[in-house]
Amino acid sequence: MKPSLLLTAAILGTAALAGWLQHRAAATGLAERDQLRAEVARLGIDPDWLTAQATPGTLTPWKSAAVIAKADATAALAARQATVRAIAREIIAFAKEQKEQQKSGTQMDAAAKKRAMAVFEKLMDLKEADFAILLDEVRSDPSLPAQTKGELIGMSVMMLAQQNPRSALQLVLNSKDLLKDNPGMSYMAGMAIGRLAETDPAAAFAWMEEHKDSGFVNDMARQQALAGLAKADPERALRNILDQKDSPDDEKNRFGSARFAGSIAQGANRDSLLAALRKVTADPPAPGTEKKVESLRDSVLAGIGSQLVSGGFDTAAPWLESSTLTPQEKSKVLNGVTGGLYSTDPTPWLGWMQQNLPADQLDEHTNGIIRQWTQRDYNAVGTWLNTQPTGPAKDAATLSFAETLIPHEPEAAQRWIDTLPAGEKKDRLLEQLQKKPEPKPEQ
Repeated sequence: MKPSLLLTAAILGTAALAGWLQHRAAATGLAERDQLRAEVARLGIDPDWLTAQATPGTLTPWKSAAVIAKADATAALAARQATVRAIAREIIAFAKEQKEQQKSGTQMDAAAKKRAMAVFEKLMDLKEADFAILLDEVRSDPSLPAQTKGELIGMSVMMLAQQNPRSALQLVLNSKDLLKDNPGMSYMAGMAIGRLAETDPAAAFAWMEEHKDSGFVNDMARQQALAGLAKADPERALRNILDQKDSPDDEKNRFGSARFAGSIAQGANRDSLLAALRKVTADPPAPGTEKKVESLRDSVLAGIGSQLVSGGFDTAAPWLESSTLTPQEKSKVLNGVTGGLYSTDPTPWLGWMQQNLPADQLDEHTNGIIRQWTQRDYNAVGTWLNTQPTGPAKDAATLSFAETLIPHEPEAAQRWIDTLPAGEKKDRLLEQLQKKPEPKPEQ
């Protein structure tokens, strides 16, 4: 940045003072020296630094350039700080507006959504040093409710975790007073722990141990830590789970501490994770750990299935067809697919299963999908069934559809049951339909 003539003159004039400080101090006393040092500092330059650049009464061109560069850096820092404070005030103002809209029940319109994205992008662009300014603005605003302050700090933790997870975790500890009542605090801390575990697993797990009673370390934080570790070393993440001693709470859970295993699939490479899983579970389990090893295997494979759904059918199907999954492994993966389809269009998955699974496995996996889909949108299920060719696959899907409809739409269930071929399964559904209790008359 080329300084203005006025700024250059001010800098050079100030620089000349640097040599004069020592000479003048002896003649005029310490009071005048201190006044001159204060004037230099007011211009944004450290007097001690400036004095070191010049011999008494001289300032070479090289040293003049250094002084100007120092002033430029000081000016740039001040400008950046002013910009960050303006961004902070904009974020705070937007947060206040959203709280007011929430109170009034007003929905975000297109303009508000666009502004929200713009504000969020500015938050994402902040550098590590900027967050101290943002947090100062948030904490010092007396009109901002404590809950909103906690939410804004939580967002800052998540953004800062991408750049420096250690600093993000320190921010968590420093902001405990505002985060303690935030329901998402463990997720925020967990994100930073997970990021740290990707590069320094020992530090991440040491932090959790040191702060285990802080209120920030719970199952969610542990899951994210394991997911971060698995990105770098999936085998180590799996062994970490197997080496954990189950607590009384873990023992009450059907999967024990192996329930964390599904989270490992969140970021790990599928092929690397699968190879690590086979390696870790290859040897016969130690006495008393059989259930834990089995639960670990099932949870990881189901987690892979869930992540396949998240990644989209177009990328998942080729992997399923080309992978070296054994039939047992594929069945467990498809269990995870079924669970992951609760908010996703299942039609491409149903079509793939019809083409690639034997009849006995087809019923096992499609039944769960149909039941889940029926509870979400039974009209869509009916429309899909009407496009299916007559045969065992359609009959199995219709059976699950009708059985799920009975408690809620008995008349519709009856119509679909009538389309089924005679047999034991149809008779069972008709019996269920007859036993359905009549709705109580309205009072």
